[in-house]
Amino acid sequence: MCRFLIASSKKQFTPQRLLETFASSCEKAIAPNGDLQEDGWGVAWLDKKNKWQSKKSLQPIWKDNDTFSTIPETKMLAVHARSATFPKEKGNISYNQPYIAGKYCFVFNGAIRGVKLNRPVPGDTGAQKIWSLLQENLQKNTAAKSLENVKNYLEEHSEEIIALNIGVAANDTIAALCKFSKHKNYYTLKYESNSLSIISSVQIRGYSFNNILNNEIITF
Repeated sequence: MCRFLIASSKKQFTPQRLLETFASSCEKAIAPNGDLQEDGWGVAWLDKKNKWQSKKSLQPIWKDNDTFSTIPETKMLAVHARSATFPKEKGNISYNQPYIAGKYCFVFNGAIRGVKLNRPVPGDTGAQKIWSLLQENLQKNTAAKSLENVKNYLEEHSEEIIALNIGVAANDTIAALCKFSKHKNYYTLKYESNSLSIISSVQIRGYSFNNILNNEIITF
C-alpha cells in the first residue's frame, strides 16, 4: 500500500524541496494494515532530451534523502515509496517503481483481491501486471482512455478492488485514476494545478490540494 507523486511543469524546476516534503509525509503515512512505506523507493525524471532517467533504493525514502540533491532540474517527475504486500516481495529492487517504458512512466498504489485474468499478462507482481495492461492500451489510446480500459478490465476480473490508484506521465501530460472501495482518507488522491501540476497520494506541506473524486480520471 504505497505512496506516489507525479509532477509536471512547462518550465524546469528543482525537485529537491518537493522530494523532501513527500518523504516526510511518507514517514508519517501508516497504511490501513499498519504498515509503513519503508520497503524502498524510486524516482524518475525527464532529462533535457525528454528521456526518462531513474534511481531506486531499498532504503526507506526518509532515510535516503541525500539522494534528493542529486536529481537535476526537470519538467516532469515521478516518485514512489513502497510498502510491499507480501514478505517474499521485499528486498527486490526490480519491484520498486516508477516503471518506465519508452515515453511513459507509471506509478501505482492499491490492493485487489481475487484477481482472475482471462489471459496471461506479463509481470511478477500485481503492479507489474497492471503496468503491462496499461502499456497495451497506451499503444492505441490516450492516457485517460487507457486508464478507463484498465479499470473496467480489472473490475470485470476481480472479486474486490479495495483501491486502484494509477499515475502515468509522458512528455507534457500527467494523468491519474483514483478508485477505492475502503479507507477513503488513505486512498483519495490529491491534486494541485498551478505553474507546477501535482498529483499525489499523500498530503504534503506547502500545497493546497483538492481531492480527486472516487472513480475519477484526471489529466493535466
